[in-house]
Amino acid sequence: MKNSEEIHFHNLLKAEIEKIALRKIAVKRDFEYLSAHIMDRTGAYISPMTLRRFWGELAGGKYNVQPRRYTLDVMARHTGNANYEPHIKNRNGHTDSG
Repeated sequence: MKNSEEIHFHNLLKAEIEKIALRKIAVKRDFEYLSAHIMDRTGAYISPMTLRRFWGELAGGKYNVQPRRYTLDVMARHTGNANYEPHIKNRNGHTDSG
């Protein structure tokens, strides 16, 4: 089960992805588009079904599964971060010094 901090960062990630994709991700066609968009930008594949699970669009929005780190990393790369960890640090106002 996701904790409130994870949910918060996942929601921020979704919002950033929708901004980059220039559309609200809501219906099956949107997830197919987003899967292709992510592949074009990152060279990595995330299936439309995985994206639907992440957006909570399966089982009446009650599909509560922790996404794999690979999925989070690819989606973070789509937003311009190296992986998911810098995405979290950037959202917390932390920067790496070194």
